[in-house]
Amino acid sequence: MTTKDTPNGRIISHSPISTEMEAAADECFAAYKTLDEKVKKFYATIPEGFGVKSFYGKGDLVIIDKQKDIDEEGKYWEENR
Repeated sequence: MTTKDTPNGRIISHSPISTEMEAAADECFAAYKTLDEKVKKFYATIPEGFGVKSFYGKGDLVIIDKQKDIDEEGKYWEENR
């Protein structure tokens, strides 16, 4: 197993890590950090009593629903797996 640290994250791989793989992975690590910050900022704008049901498609659709309905649906799926 090979481990390689990049400026934005760490790669752990059973295959060799090329410089191209390292650079591409580092870009992904940076993008995930940026996305996480933007999603947190978006969630902070959701009115109380509502929540994000999910992001769908290619990330180009979001459904915002009453938190009560989201919780009830989650409970249903937990009980009916």
